[in-house]
Amino acid sequence: MRLPRAASAIPAAGLAAVTLLADPGVAFAAWAAHGTGQALARATGLTSVTGVTATATGSSVRVDWLPAGLTSGTAAAGYRVVRYAPGSSTPETIGAGCSGLRESTGCTETSVPDGTWQYAVRAVQGGWSGRAGVAAPVTVATVVTPGAAAVTFPAAGSKHGPATWAKNCTGFCGTATPSNGSSLSTVQVSIQRSGGGYWTGSAFTGAAEQFLSATGSLATWQIPFPFGNFADGDYVLHVVTTDTAGRTASTTSTFRVDATPPAMVDVQAVNRSGGTAGRIEAGDTLELTYSEPIDPASVVTGWTGVPSQPIVARISRGTPDRITFWTSGGAAIPLGTVTLSGANGYFNKTPVDLAATLTVSGNGVVVTLGNPITSGAQTNQPLNAAGTMSWVSGPVRDLLGNSLAGSTPVSEQGPADVEF
Repeated sequence: MRLPRAASAIPAAGLAAVTLLADPGVAFAAWAAHGTGQALARATGLTSVTGVTATATGSSVRVDWLPAGLTSGTAAAGYRVVRYAPGSSTPETIGAGCSGLRESTGCTETSVPDGTWQYAVRAVQGGWSGRAGVAAPVTVATVVTPGAAAVTFPAAGSKHGPATWAKNCTGFCGTATPSNGSSLSTVQVSIQRSGGGYWTGSAFTGAAEQFLSATGSLATWQIPFPFGNFADGDYVLHVVTTDTAGRTASTTSTFRVDATPPAMVDVQAVNRSGGTAGRIEAGDTLELTYSEPIDPASVVTGWTGVPSQPIVARISRGTPDRITFWTSGGAAIPLGTVTLSGANGYFNKTPVDLAATLTVSGNGVVVTLGNPITSGAQTNQPLNAAGTMSWVSGPVRDLLGNSLAGSTPVSEQGPADVEF
């Protein structure tokens, strides 16, 4: 009997599993046998996978390939993806996205280490694997998202006194983020006084930069720093964060400290337009001036300065007469006492309460006097003697929370004159 080409006659009884080695670790063969006695056997194999491509996006690699299968035309049951370092025959451990038997013709491996790699794919049929085709090279260079450091207090350009310092944190505070793939390891700050030294732990005398370290949650860091450590002036806060990858981020915040308390400057009485000099009348005003603007809430609780505040001005007879300030509910207002210039007896009785309004004006306040509240109160003859008033304020505060310094009365500026 003449055998067809590419076929061999093998005794049927002698048919057995046959292994054909294509390359190390690759075995593939299939047999078809017909009848008894002499049998016709035909071999088939797994084709190599071609068209392999590898594309990196960040630390992820997308691998795609063309379908492969048996030379007889049957599609492969699946595929195995391998990754090698250039020049190496030892496969690396591949990530879950591409590990195991893959039934599709593509996969994505994530968290691939930086470097240059070769991706190859083998077709799989049962326990057999086909020959790996041409490997696809790819270079993975993870895009680093840098970390960041930010100061939430004190804000850049801000100004602080005892009332505003550490209002929302214990001293210095801010936020920090690490670069991608890492975590924060340290947050440190230095503080330098403008024109002076760095904080050493006890004074601003350091010639070299010295750091304080944050503890606790570094993502929302805080570093205690009492206001009493400061003197008046400008300061620079320098923040440096370090993550576990050794990458750093930094930022600065320049702020000003005002620890100087306000002081009394002047008191003036102004006669209303068309009024009678030397007589207290509705529309006359008292101007109480400080060295800087005063916090309205330190004068009347809850007052913002707008609108004008209704109060009571109390005229008490003495030698000389005095004016004090009260709320309509009878609580003292800490504007202190104005002592009139040696004159007494502005009214026919004592004390006399006048309706008044309080207005913020520049570095001080203006009290506009109204009509008497006290029943039967009447003004006496005008007091025309020229003199100089004095004033001692109560414990008001400036806008940064510094309390008034001292209690020595200040005298009315300018030449002696008739009040009101």
